[in-house]
Amino acid sequence: MTALTFPFFGLFKQLILPARGFIWDSTLAQIGRALTGGTSPWVLVHALFGAGAGLRLLNFLYTIWLVLIFAFPMVVGAFVGDSRLRLRLLASWFAAWVLIGTVGAWCFASAGPCYYNALVGTDASFAEMQHRLAGIARAAAADGHPIETIEFQPFLLKAFYARIFAPGGGISAMPSMHVALATLCAIAGFARGSALGLALTGYAVLIWLGSIYFGWHYMVDGPVAALMMFAVWKASGPIVRPRPA
Repeated sequence: MTALTFPFFGLFKQLILPARGFIWDSTLAQIGRALTGGTSPWVLVHALFGAGAGLRLLNFLYTIWLVLIFAFPMVVGAFVGDSRLRLRLLASWFAAWVLIGTVGAWCFASAGPCYYNALVGTDASFAEMQHRLAGIARAAAADGHPIETIEFQPFLLKAFYARIFAPGGGISAMPSMHVALATLCAIAGFARGSALGLALTGYAVLIWLGSIYFGWHYMVDGPVAALMMFAVWKASGPIVRPRPA
């Protein structure tokens, strides 16, 4: 399942989605600022986490996300003994890539704050954010603690301009697959116990805040993705419902 899902998702994101254009960025940016009283949400998140230990925590959590999501089907297959729950989790994982990452990304095509000025238009706040992130990345690299999450951004933009297929490439903001699949991890955690569920819920919240801090996503991308993931989870219930004999 993993071997088939990732390459097909990558093909869609890099070869098909760009034809849609980035038509939602301005609206999503305005919604985020309206929800935070006119201030860009990234300003508040930067003030909350700073450029020290909080930044490194967000970078670590964001970096290990890909490992967790790659491993999710294998972990579920190995450690979830209930066959119905196992099928439901795997079906939801697969459906998330199709319905949220593909259909949702096409409907709400957007590049994200970090690419706004390069691909959408001119926004002084996002330009300031990019300048700040670049400074943070230079200082962290000079200190021997590179921030991979920031350093990866120019790679995606270069691949987009070159129209080449790159592993892990593609630019898409709304809805956030990072938050959607972190939400699924939290759902799986609650199936094992409240302590694990709460811990993974905290992880999902930090992934959302990290997505704003690093400029990958607008403020609303995460909550919308989480709601979509809950909808997918609810819809998966009938799949595993016992059939009458």
